[in-house]
Amino acid sequence: MPTSARPFFRSWKPVEVHFEHAGPRDRTALEQIFRAPLKFGESANRIVISGEDAARLYRQEDAALAAVLERHIADIAGSAPSPDTISEKVRSLIGIYIGHRPITVAAIAADLNCAPPTLQRRLSGEGTSLRDLVREYRRTLASLHLRDGDATMKGIAATLGYADETVFWRARRSWR
Repeated sequence: MPTSARPFFRSWKPVEVHFEHAGPRDRTALEQIFRAPLKFGESANRIVISGEDAARLYRQEDAALAAVLERHIADIAGSAPSPDTISEKVRSLIGIYIGHRPITVAAIAADLNCAPPTLQRRLSGEGTSLRDLVREYRRTLASLHLRDGDATMKGIAATLGYADETVFWRARRSWR
C-alpha cells in the first residue's frame, strides 16, 4: 500500500489533545485513549497532529470489497455488473484527490499500477482524458455546491482544488 494512502496505524498518535472543559480528576482513561499530552481549559476542542500526518491521504477504497458488493447488488437486482472502465476508476481517484493533493497523470497511474502513457492511451481509447474527467468532476461538484447555496465561492474553489476563487470563476466561465 503506498505511503500516501495508508490508514491510521495503532502506533499513530496526535501531538496534543485540547479540551474546552476543565480536566477531570482522573485523566488515566483519556491518556490511554489519546496517548498524547492533554490540555484542558483551551479555547476550542482540537486534536493537534503533525504536518506529515495532516498531509497524508488516509482514505482508500477497497476495490475487492467494492467488486463483491457490486456483484451482490447486481445479483439481487437480477443483472450482472459491468466491469469498471479505466475512466470510472480514474473518476474514483479524482474524488479522493480533489482538494487534497495534485491530480496528475503520474499520480493516478501510480495508484492504478500502470505507466502514465498506458493510462493516457486507455483513457484516449474511451474517448476521454484526465483533463476532461477532472473538468467534468469539478463542474458537477460545483453545480451541486452552487445549487445548495450554503457554500461561499472561496469555499467551493478550495474544495475543487482551485488556487483561489478567481481561478474558479474563470473555469466556470469556460464551462458555459
